[in-house]
Amino acid sequence: TELGKVIVQEHPGRRSDAEITLFDGTGVGLQDLAVASRVVELAMARGVATDVEF
Repeated sequence: TELGKVIVQEHPGRRSDAEITLFDGTGVGLQDLAVASRVVELAMARGVATDVEF
C-alpha cells in the first residue's frame, strides 16, 4: 500500500501490531525536509521536543 493512500484514508494501513510497516523514504530530499519539519512542529506542540539554538 502506498503511504499516500493511507494518509488520504483510501486504505486503512495497519490493522494490528502484528502487521509490519516498511517505509522506503529514498528519493527527493525535499520530501524528507517536509516530513522532518512537520515532525518537529508536532513534537514541539506536544512538548516532547527541545528547541536548540544554533
